[in-house]
Amino acid sequence: LLQSCQLCLHNGKIKPILRCQDCSKEVCLDCNNMLEDTGEDIVACSQCDSTSCHLCLKKGTGKGMLCCNGCTEVLCQSCNEENMGGGKGMLVCDRCNSKSCHCCVVDQNGMTLCKYCKGWDILADYHERGAQLDACKTEISVLQSKVDELSAQLADVEQHAQRGKFEAVSQVLPSCDGLAHFVSVTLPNLTTGTEATVPILALRWTHKGINAQLAFGENHENSQESIFKLFEQLFRQRLTPLELTEENPLEVFLNRGPDQHLGLYSACNRRLTALLMYQILRRDELVKVHVLVCSPDDPRMKSKWQRCYDGVAGLSIQPHEGKRASARHLGLPLFEGNVAVVTDALERARKRPHSQRVQDNLDFVVCRLRHRPSNRKKDDDSVTFVNSTVGSRKRGRENDERWQ
Repeated sequence: LLQSCQLCLHNGKIKPILRCQDCSKEVCLDCNNMLEDTGEDIVACSQCDSTSCHLCLKKGTGKGMLCCNGCTEVLCQSCNEENMGGGKGMLVCDRCNSKSCHCCVVDQNGMTLCKYCKGWDILADYHERGAQLDACKTEISVLQSKVDELSAQLADVEQHAQRGKFEAVSQVLPSCDGLAHFVSVTLPNLTTGTEATVPILALRWTHKGINAQLAFGENHENSQESIFKLFEQLFRQRLTPLELTEENPLEVFLNRGPDQHLGLYSACNRRLTALLMYQILRRDELVKVHVLVCSPDDPRMKSKWQRCYDGVAGLSIQPHEGKRASARHLGLPLFEGNVAVVTDALERARKRPHSQRVQDNLDFVVCRLRHRPSNRKKDDDSVTFVNSTVGSRKRGRENDERWQ
């Protein structure tokens, strides 16, 4: 005969019942399922048919049943004893004395803890570490404030030292103030394709070396003229740098060089050399010139830039070397005595048509012309003339042949 609870019997239903082995509470199967949400249902052992209600389990009066504090695992006393031998029985928490299955306990420093006690430990550790982190953040903030303060002091010291160096330099180069303003403020804002007036000291060379004879090239309007001639004109104030570059401004390229600084690179290296020679003799004046600001990426100027730029920083330059590596003007040496000058003058005189009347006299002079090295300096010499052709006719004939 099937058994049922009183509620189901009253409703005319007969269903199997569950009975708590500790308090004799009886609930049919359907009612027990409805009581699961309220925690008043009767639970059965996970491994056998033993039963107990949740109330007895919570009060600890359910001596015949053991319920895990961490999951839904329920074991009767006998099943639990059997599982203890395999290491899977219920264990007692050393802190709260609750029972938990072997899956829900942890071993911490030799203590058996349920997951709730372990969770409290983790939470406490979290709060402790959070407090330590807050303390560290506060300390970092204090240290950062000190670092910022020291950095500001260091910046003031460096700025003061830099100002002191700048003032010391300005004593011998008063124009450096204006130069510094141009390089730091005006230069970065220059527009390519436009003309500008800039300090000579702000310009850089594009080549590593300059003409070996320190003269202008064949394609220049002052072909073969010495750079020193231009310098002398500037030095004697027969010509000013602005007048020199008014109609023909220097072509300069706005480029960031290998020193990572933005600079103006002049394609007119020889004129720049003469201008810088003049500038160094005007230390109290910031000498300026007219320039045409160009871009290396401009298709119209790109090929010229590639030809004239040697990849240098452009702050220094050296003369090229060679057999005729000496300062010359119109092809004649400037600092090697008078022989070349006199010889050139006689040669040009003999080639002129109207000199035929004195041709014999010129031949006479040439036959007696002699080169006499100077006893004072190795790079100096002088011209002398012999009184007789005795012993020197051969040299005279050589000279005649040389002039033919």
